[in-house]
Amino acid sequence: ITAMRDHGDRVGIASCLLLQGLSAYNHGDFTIGRQFYYQALVAYKALGDEITTANVLGNLAELEFADGHAEQALESVTSSLAITSRGKDATDLGIDYNNSAAYHIALGRFDEARRSVRASLKLAHPERNPWNTAVALQHAALLAALIGDAPNAAQLLGYVNAQFKELELERETTEKWGYERLMAALHERLKPGETERLADRGATWTENEAVAEALKV
Repeated sequence: ITAMRDHGDRVGIASCLLLQGLSAYNHGDFTIGRQFYYQALVAYKALGDEITTANVLGNLAELEFADGHAEQALESVTSSLAITSRGKDATDLGIDYNNSAAYHIALGRFDEARRSVRASLKLAHPERNPWNTAVALQHAALLAALIGDAPNAAQLLGYVNAQFKELELERETTEKWGYERLMAALHERLKPGETERLADRGATWTENEAVAEALKV
């Protein structure tokens, strides 16, 4: 970043600030990460780079959620959505909707979470984006469990787990939070062994079948 500043490279400076924020976040230093993200936001807004501004806002939202600040996380991702919803990148928009769903669930706002899940699925499913689809389906499963439809939740989870295994994907921080809360909810609502039996059934579903069930939640 010193070299970038010496050469007056504003784009390089902004990129360095974003990367420093990501590095701090990945090391669990949320205070420092937040500071770098704020600086990166100022830098990218000054450049007029809306796409990367939205990216920084999304990263900031993830940091805030990991740090236990769901309300602040929702504010940041909503600001990102205001930008991504004007563009044509279905992947970035789907990610924002998925994260918005998680934050709404954490805040107990299930109707808003349901709308976000459906918005993500309408983007990810036709796009054949397995990551965004699987994450949206996991959020749908969590919603189902929390509103009293544990059997459907367990089946959706079975499909999601099969997808993550097949694609060799790992859950990131927000998805880990959702998975842990989902498993706790299923443990409370289903008999021993029932979660596994239902999950095995869901693992045989096609993506079309899983999405159709999710849209019933």
